[in-house]
This record gives sequence, C-alpha cells and structure tokens, in this order.
Amino acid sequence: MANIEDIRLTVAAADRSNFGAVADDQHVSQSTVSRAVQRIEASLGLQLFLREGKSVRLSPDARTVVESLRVLLDGWDDLVLRARTVERSELSVFCTVTASQLIAPNLFERFRQRRPDVHVDLRTGSAGAALPLVLDGSVDTAIAPLPDRLPRGLVSVPLQRTPFVAVAVREVRSIVGQPLLLSRQGLLRELSERWAKKHLGADIDFREAETNEEVLALASMGSGVAIIPRLVVEASPLKGRVHELAVPAPLPVITVGLVAKRSMATTDPLADLWALA
Repeated sequence: MANIEDIRLTVAAADRSNFGAVADDQHVSQSTVSRAVQRIEASLGLQLFLREGKSVRLSPDARTVVESLRVLLDGWDDLVLRARTVERSELSVFCTVTASQLIAPNLFERFRQRRPDVHVDLRTGSAGAALPLVLDGSVDTAIAPLPDRLPRGLVSVPLQRTPFVAVAVREVRSIVGQPLLLSRQGLLRELSERWAKKHLGADIDFREAETNEEVLALASMGSGVAIIPRLVVEASPLKGRVHELAVPAPLPVITVGLVAKRSMATTDPLADLWALA
C-alpha cells in the first residue's frame, strides 16, 4: 500500500525529473524511489512518469495529479504539526554521541536557561540516520552533517565545521594498502568513500561500522585506518591510542548544523532553540 513517504518521494521525483537525483537528495536508494512511485501509480491506476533512460518526465495527464498529491502532502505536514504542538512541553533531538558531547551541551545549556519548562528528549545514533528521522517526524530536530542540498521541506542553521582525518594505531605509518574503516551509510560515508576511490585507487578493502565512534574504536584496535571527522577523535577517550596519518590529497570538510522541518522551525518550543543556534 502507498503511504505518505511514497507521496513525498513521488512529488520530489516530479520536481527533479530524475529518480537518482531524488535518491541523493533524500539519502535513500534509487530503487526505493522507483518502488514508491510504482506504488502511487498502482494505487491511482495511472502512469505518472514516462521513463527515458536515466531521466523521467511527467506524463500528459500527471501534472494535476501531482499537484493534488502536493496539496495532500502539505496538509499532512500541517496536521502533524498541529498534533505535535498541542500542549507540548517536550523537544526531541537526535545527534551522534560525539555531537552530544561537543556541540549539544553549550547549545542546550542556553536553551535550558530560556526554556526551563521544556524537557529535552535526546537520542543518539548514526549520523546517517539524522535527516530521515527529521523528515518522517520521529524527532523535532537533529544536529547533523549538512549536505550541499537539503531534502525538500528541511531547513538548517550551521553550527560548526570540521575536517575529516585519517587515523590509525601508531604502528601504522601510511594509509596506502591498509583497510579503510568507514561508517555504513549517509553523507559521511558518501564523502569519505568518494575521496578514497579518487585518491587511493579502486582496489580498496572497505570495512564498515554503524557509527563513526565505532569506526574509531576499530581503528584503535588495529583493524585499519579510520576516515572520520576530527570532532569524533577529539571527543573520544580513544584519541591517545591513534595518530593522524598523512594523506595524498586534502580530505573533505563538513559543516554540522541544526536541522528541522521548515514547518516546525518557527513553532514553540523549537523556535527558541533555533534563535539561539
């Protein structure tokens, strides 16, 4: 059965005319986008898109249907907003363990002074999970790495920039020929893997962990070279067990920011946190 996220992806596909571009924007697979569109088409009994190689375009009868889907999507977002703001005194926040140690404390200390009545529900996990959780309404806001293009309906406030570093135990002196330890999903994985393939060649032994904190732990045990944001190393009790390696080209630099739905950023109590950020 089609669901609200299928509608969201279908509307985005109509805006971008490219399933692959939507997949990149939303940080999902291209097959996820394609299946979402197929479910909507099956539910409506109407072909919305004409496939032309890697690109797609709306069929002649689809434009008014897509606009109706857009109205339905906006109505759903408004309904969720009203339901979540009725007598609310809680703010749900998602971030990585590192962000909870180095970024969140100062921000939420000031927020607590302004809004002592609000309970902050802090959840931690993989950086790659942050934007999907905000999009589907599981959390009100997240501290997360910011892509060049945010998914439709999201807004952000930059908080801090940090470069990637390559770290390993001190016995390892070069990144060349070593297994590379990366996070399993999300923007950080995409950036580090793209850099590695460009500057280290195609024959690389990639090994994965769910979070960057777990990636660093594996590096500290001698399992390979971790490519992770420097913030992760700075926040970790394991930083004395690893050292930075020289790399053949500059590693990516990312911006970490506060992310929320546009419709939520101006509502109480998130608006107060937004103003402080």
